[in-house]
Amino acid sequence: MIERQTDIKTADGVCSTFIVHPDRGGPFPVIVFLMDAPAIREELRDMARRFATSGYYVMLPNLYYRSGVMELGPIEYEPDSPWRKKMADLMGTLEIPMVMSDVDAMLAFASADPQANDKSVGTVGYCMSGRFAVCAAKDRPNVKATASIYGVRLVTDNPNSPHLVAKNSAAEFYFACAERDHWAPQEMVDQLKRELAGANGEVEQYPGTDHGFAFPQRALYNKLGVHDYDWRDFGPAIQTMEWDYFSFDPPETMPWDPGVTRYRKVTYPAGMENWFATDFDAKKAGWQNGLQPFGQENGKLRTEPKPYYDQLHGHPPSKQSPCTFTYCRCCEPMKTFWDKEVLMIRGTFEIPPLKEGHRYRLVVGGLSHMNNGDGVRVYVNGRQVLEREREFKKWEGGHP
Repeated sequence: MIERQTDIKTADGVCSTFIVHPDRGGPFPVIVFLMDAPAIREELRDMARRFATSGYYVMLPNLYYRSGVMELGPIEYEPDSPWRKKMADLMGTLEIPMVMSDVDAMLAFASADPQANDKSVGTVGYCMSGRFAVCAAKDRPNVKATASIYGVRLVTDNPNSPHLVAKNSAAEFYFACAERDHWAPQEMVDQLKRELAGANGEVEQYPGTDHGFAFPQRALYNKLGVHDYDWRDFGPAIQTMEWDYFSFDPPETMPWDPGVTRYRKVTYPAGMENWFATDFDAKKAGWQNGLQPFGQENGKLRTEPKPYYDQLHGHPPSKQSPCTFTYCRCCEPMKTFWDKEVLMIRGTFEIPPLKEGHRYRLVVGGLSHMNNGDGVRVYVNGRQVLEREREFKKWEGGHP
């Protein structure tokens, strides 16, 4: 799989978009995956990857870019919490015409990518975006299928009501509805079924489900009676994995600006052009050996855990506590000094046999914080499997 985070110009600015597709066999049909109200998060990126494994070019745009928000952090369920108020305020900023403009920008971008087949497009939206996904079929003949998963406001008096678009467009539609859903009540579901009887699609209601049932990380996730979908460590312990590494400053210099990604095409040192190949001899090339995490702070190796609250909130030392998140590990003590701009690391590890029916992922840490972490490229057995042009920019969200 190839994935990247890229900026796509829209009529109203620049929309940060996660794109993922298979690494060979393209061009692939396009899926525009429209987020739900709690904003972009790893849960949605994982779902996009899951679509892509079936042979699709998946685009997951950040619909809150006009408000300067990227992520809202962990979902809070208290109805009166500040988090939910902020989510509701952001959700209220979106209307069908502006999201349709964003969809057009996504498709224009896809049309210029040889990996995307923009003549065959599907749209899918969850919750607030169910209506957006369906309305994308209006006046867009390349949109062949739309799916609304427990969408809201699907039947209105407006001429661009989603149920009318589904009824009158050539695209095939699919409405998945929960049995119990305060935001999509039974009256709306019944009207959908009546209005769309005999049309090109299906309205399906899932017995015993509540709003949000399709999200793997929700308490309401309901699938075949299995309830344990947590990720588990697999293979060698990350703390003991030894890496060959080499760091260098490329001739393609660039001024330092903390709000701009530094990811760019660079010239590798002589003899290291194929450093990722399976037959590359790192020892012969003069590489060193070390443990992760790699890093530096103000030109020095930090050997103590660093509290994160002092960076975010200016709390006094008595109220600071070390970060405990395992996915980024950015506050852990550093093991190996990373002294120059570009870091190349490689290693050979024994991995147990993969099991049928299981999903596996590589965790690349240190990229999850606002204003930290630039692009990354990952190879497995000499073949590129991942590329990200950048992570979060300055002012995109502010949540670690």
